[in-house]
Amino acid sequence: MRLLTSSAKVTGTPDRHGWSQVHEFTPQDEIKLNTKGKLFSVISAAIEGEVLESITYGREILTRIHEEYYGDSEKSAFNALASAVEKVLQEFGKIWDSVEIAAISIVGDFVYIAAGGGAGVALYRNQSLVKLLDSSPGRAISASGKTEEGDIVILLTKTFSELVGEGVLKAGLARKNVAECAEYVSLKVHAQNKESLASAVFVEFSKGESIERLELQEADERKPVAVNKTKSAFSSLLNKIPRRSVYVKTTEVDLESEKKKKTTLSIGIILLILLATSIVFGTKQKQKTDRMRKFEEEFSQAKHNYEEALSLFTLNPTRSRELFVSSEVSVRGMLDGGFDESELRQLEKNIDENKGKILGVYETLLEEFADVKLVTDIFNGEKMALSEDKIYILDPQGEKVVAARIDTKGAEVIAGPSQVRSAEDIASYSGLVYLLKDDGIYEVLRDQEKVIDKQWAGEILIFSFAGNIYVLEKGAGSIGRFVRGETRFSDKSEWLASGVSSDFSQAVDWVIDGAIWILKDDGTIEKYLQGNPQSFSGKGASPEVEKPKAIFASDETRFLYVLEPDKNRVVVFTKEGEFAAQYLSENLKDMKDLVVSESRGKAFLLKGDKLYSIDLKHLEVE
Repeated sequence: MRLLTSSAKVTGTPDRHGWSQVHEFTPQDEIKLNTKGKLFSVISAAIEGEVLESITYGREILTRIHEEYYGDSEKSAFNALASAVEKVLQEFGKIWDSVEIAAISIVGDFVYIAAGGGAGVALYRNQSLVKLLDSSPGRAISASGKTEEGDIVILLTKTFSELVGEGVLKAGLARKNVAECAEYVSLKVHAQNKESLASAVFVEFSKGESIERLELQEADERKPVAVNKTKSAFSSLLNKIPRRSVYVKTTEVDLESEKKKKTTLSIGIILLILLATSIVFGTKQKQKTDRMRKFEEEFSQAKHNYEEALSLFTLNPTRSRELFVSSEVSVRGMLDGGFDESELRQLEKNIDENKGKILGVYETLLEEFADVKLVTDIFNGEKMALSEDKIYILDPQGEKVVAARIDTKGAEVIAGPSQVRSAEDIASYSGLVYLLKDDGIYEVLRDQEKVIDKQWAGEILIFSFAGNIYVLEKGAGSIGRFVRGETRFSDKSEWLASGVSSDFSQAVDWVIDGAIWILKDDGTIEKYLQGNPQSFSGKGASPEVEKPKAIFASDETRFLYVLEPDKNRVVVFTKEGEFAAQYLSENLKDMKDLVVSESRGKAFLLKGDKLYSIDLKHLEVE
């Protein structure tokens, strides 16, 4: 009569040192059940790392055992089991140092056992405990035979053997059934260290006639010498074990059968839950690992770009800015992506601290420099001119000129309606102030004396440099110069060189510092020197200048300054045409004009009845 089986298991709790588990499987396919039978296996793997990662890898081993044993229908159960244990040991032994496997398959009245990597198989019969298989690392051995009623076959890992010991194991086996045995032994296992690698399964055989003893064979049945030696040793040992009869009532068999079915179902459900959980957590862990790997790569590149930007700043400012911007964009992207590592925050802080130096971008606050209403009730300034630490401000509608001192911040009205009426533009040099009117140019501080009669047509701009007065005729595309003599100015002479043709119709402002700089309404800056056009880019700001309002430079400044109120900024270029800095503030929106004193480290901006200043931080970098 075929013996019935019941089982109980002891499994360690997975930790960072490794994982062990017991697997039990009964095929639903009748052919597989009849040819390969029911399979029990105990597996342990010393996998250093995350617990979930260990469980995932352990599940892979279980899956491979199952595939190898049931996958080849041509092999006998004995050869299939021995081959499966041997193959999986070799396969996973290349990945981890310590993998142990012990397995038993029950086919009809026969049992086949195999063990390798240090795991073992023991038999408890007639109150005697015998070690059937005691494998060593890197090698698998196997055996086959028949069991007797009351036999208990134990599959156990090496760590389980070390923690439990023969005395404790015998005490557990002497209990009423394998369930109580497992419960007793489990308490001993979980009370010690390294329990993660300690697992065992107890398989009890009941209701049957006494049958042949277990016979040990090597995994390869074609090695009869090794098989005979081992068989002889175990046969001799088993013959000394006294036999005893065990009687079981029919009702007890039925209860055991029902218990077995429920246990099998419960174990199956638990295994499915564990497998699903491990897959979910394994997937999440992989996603987390991939995400962190991507972060580390992006962070490393961003940090490298930042450090290289600092080192290249004085040698190649353009390349330095490109690398810096790339680093900043990467850091912002990582922060927006949810990364909040301390090293990323530190890099963000470093970027913010050096942004002004490398990119020349300064978020600035405007400081009120002078309130013109304090010296005159109604004032709406439109244009400015700078000379000898004084800023001269023209209000064409209010017909006034106010002078504000940079050193004291004091202001006073220097010309009223009688002098300013119909004035369109203002210029100043060396303390002299000139106003453009519809019939000529007047000197303000000389009782409204006309110094130049009108010798032009259409809209013009005026500027004073080195004592002379220059007139830019937009429509004619010409620049006239009036040279100051001892008593009066000369007649107009053409400043542009012979044959030079220019279009000044879109000019919005201009300055002279020895060269002439003309600012056009599309942001283009044209440079002329000794009457001839010069190459000048005036590019590199981000975004590019498109709707400028005013330009400033002098023979005392190293830079060109462009006011662009539509973009709330002042843009700074070197006189060689390279972008140097930009100052951003929402309060720059309605500014009318600007002048700059680099010696004071300030730019001055005009808005109605107030004069504001900003600190020029880019000068500190030079």
